Amino acid sequence: MSTSFRIIVGIVLGIGMFALPPLVPAWTPKATFVIIAVELLCLQALLAVLLTGPARVVFMRTTAGSVFLAFLAYLVSELVASGGKITMARRSQASVLSALVGMIVIGWPCLKFAVRGPEREGDVSEQESDPVAADLRDDGEPSGR
Repeated sequence: MSTSFRIIVGIVLGIGMFALPPLVPAWTPKATFVIIAVELLCLQALLAVLLTGPARVVFMRTTAGSVFLAFLAYLVSELVASGGKITMARRSQASVLSALVGMIVIGWPCLKFAVRGPEREGDVSEQESDPVAADLRDDGEPSGR
C-alpha cells in the first residue's frame, strides 16, 4: 500500500470518527454501544493504516478480528430475532441469510487473517502454485521457461 494512499485513508477515517457522533439522533444505550464499537474499530483501522512495522500488523490483525466478531454478533442477533428460522428478505433488510452471507464472505476471511496474519512473501506453497510469479519476485525478470 503506497504511503499517499495510507495517508488519504487515514484522513478519511479520522474525519469519519469525528463526524459520526453528531449524526446520532438519540443517544440510547444501544446507540451509545454501537457508536463506541464503531469508533474503536475506526481507531484500530486508523492505527493499522498509519503505523509501520510489527505494530501495524498487530492492529491489522485486531481490526480483522473485530470485524469477524461484529459479523458473529450480527449473525447471532439475527438468529435470536428470527427464532432460528432462515427466511428470505429483501437484500437491503437485515436477515439471517444476509448475516450468514456476510459471515462467509467477510467474516471468515477476517478470522483467517486475524489468526494467521498476513501472507508471507516467498511462501513455499505460493511459489509452487505460481512459478512465474515466484520467478518475477526473485530478480524482477522472467527466467525464460
